[in-house]
Amino acid sequence: MLNEMLRRMEKRLNEFTEHSLQHLEAIDALNIYTDNSIEEQNQRNRERRKTLVDSIQELLRANDKNILRFEQYKK
Repeated sequence: MLNEMLRRMEKRLNEFTEHSLQHLEAIDALNIYTDNSIEEQNQRNRERRKTLVDSIQELLRANDKNILRFEQYKK
């Protein structure tokens, strides 16, 4: 029972990392500039993208800490 719970937890932690990285790639691939965009809009778009990236990176750092704690618990 405990081994199954540990296996599922490890899988969830790893899936979170994978999905977060996929989100970062998707955000990076977004075309936030158009030919008709004014500079102020381009700046807002850059700021929004940066905020999203920073938030996801913060979640990834927290998840890395959880993975480290999990690995220590398994020992």
